Amino acid sequence: MLKRLLFVSIGLSMVVAACGKSSTGTSAKNGTPLPSGSTAGFQTYTDATYGFNIGYPSEWERQQGAAGSAVAFLSPVEGTSDDFRENVNVLIQTLPDGSFTLEKYTQLSLQQAPSLITGFHLLDQGSTSLSGSPADRVHYQGEQGNFLLEWEQVWTVKDGKAFILTYTAKRDRYQAQLGTAESMFTTFRLP
Repeated sequence: MLKRLLFVSIGLSMVVAACGKSSTGTSAKNGTPLPSGSTAGFQTYTDATYGFNIGYPSEWERQQGAAGSAVAFLSPVEGTSDDFRENVNVLIQTLPDGSFTLEKYTQLSLQQAPSLITGFHLLDQGSTSLSGSPADRVHYQGEQGNFLLEWEQVWTVKDGKAFILTYTAKRDRYQAQLGTAESMFTTFRLP
């Protein structure tokens, strides 16, 4: 059961990434804190089910419940050749064991990632904080379909749940919205 749950968290982050393929619409080092950037012009999303808040740019599209996530935010389409929208999603996972630790969650997630992501390559991982709670951060690359992707994930375990924030982008566009994604991560607040 536990392995299946962890598979779901990584798998959903990839599915939400595929949602970014829409062509419609306009509009870490170990132990370091998440970088803070400008949140000017951000709107606040409050999740009615889990009670968390997260800020997001007003021009980004919000999709509640996209591919099983609590919420996903997609960057604006940047022209007719933009075949993948950078995105940030929030996934909440109820863990089967109330004493499940952050360390155990991270260890199992990283063990399973190579079997879920074609060409999985861990670039960096370390400790950070998320909404004042200890968290882990991973940065990795892999493939999904025809896309060469890059991910940044931050997660924490609290009250029997894993709270996972994921930024996904094509490798050649990863830096373009990284600052915005990291600013979104810093606005995340648990109840």
